[in-house]
Amino acid sequence: VWNNGLTGSIPPEVASLPSLQVFRVAQNNMVWIIPSSMGSNGQLLRFDVTDNNMVGPVPNSLSSSAGLVRLQLGKNEFTGTIPAVLANIGSLETLTLNENSFSGPVPNALGSLNKLVELTLDTNPGLTGTVPVALCQFGLTTLTSDCLGTTPQVACQCCTLCTGTST
Repeated sequence: VWNNGLTGSIPPEVASLPSLQVFRVAQNNMVWIIPSSMGSNGQLLRFDVTDNNMVGPVPNSLSSSAGLVRLQLGKNEFTGTIPAVLANIGSLETLTLNENSFSGPVPNALGSLNKLVELTLDTNPGLTGTVPVALCQFGLTTLTSDCLGTTPQVACQCCTLCTGTST
């Protein structure tokens, strides 16, 4: 149901669907806090809420889906730290966290995501630290962060795109 002009919230019962594999409501105007049980069914392969008005922290339960390949949370209003437990999703190929309000350091644990080909961290004003160097060895095609300037917000040795201020 992506790009359908949907508004409002998503019923929390959606998180409890036992066979839910693909959840894609990107490019709508949905307002929702991801339920703490989302992903706990272990079946989720793709979770895409890009470009909505999603709020709150990212629940640790998303890491329960061992087969999750695409976790797309960009262009929302998520807050808090990036959960280090996301590194438990060994199958993850795409992780988009850009254009939110994440804060704190980039978790070093993300360096274990050896199947990752796309990671977007840019435009999170409170995000700090260093993109794990281990990610540079995995052949990511897209790696973005706020690493521009002489004193970058996030240090990155192999970003494909650096954003931020050029000071």
